[in-house]
Amino acid sequence: MGITKNFTLALAVVCLGAVVCLLVAFATELRNAARASRGAGTPALVVRWNQIGDWSGSGKGSTPTFTVTAGRWRFRWTARPAPNTPGGRMNVYVFRDGEHALTEVPLRRWVDGLMGDAVPVASGPGTYWLRCDCPQVEWTLGVDQSGAAAAVARSAVGVPYLQTRTGSYSFAMADATDLR
Repeated sequence: MGITKNFTLALAVVCLGAVVCLLVAFATELRNAARASRGAGTPALVVRWNQIGDWSGSGKGSTPTFTVTAGRWRFRWTARPAPNTPGGRMNVYVFRDGEHALTEVPLRRWVDGLMGDAVPVASGPGTYWLRCDCPQVEWTLGVDQSGAAAAVARSAVGVPYLQTRTGSYSFAMADATDLR
């Protein structure tokens, strides 16, 4: 009789544990569904970036002038140390055409491997040129200006640069505050 009582008690504990596990799994699914529905109704904005130009070099160099007609623009950069060097600094300066004073110093970085990023530039429309002061560094620079923005489903947010057939780029952003 003692063995039957112990077996019944053990069976009750196992059943109670299974019920608790099912309740926890159900509560987790409800929470995940609630989180998904909160963001599903608000679309994210995607900015289309239109390419203005691409240039490459090593050490010191400057781009030709280029004209930005949109309110927002950026430059893309990639860099790596020159052969047989440990690396070097990469400084990129923005100049407005016809002016000798710097408009911005948007990038100062030590390069010790293959690196790259996109850097927003706060200056608005105008004609500019970039100077790259990059001893012991091989570099490429590209300039893009913003095009039209479009709403997309939140599930697409987080996908960085999407190249299209026209050479434009897209970047997914979380909300409209970044479109100023």
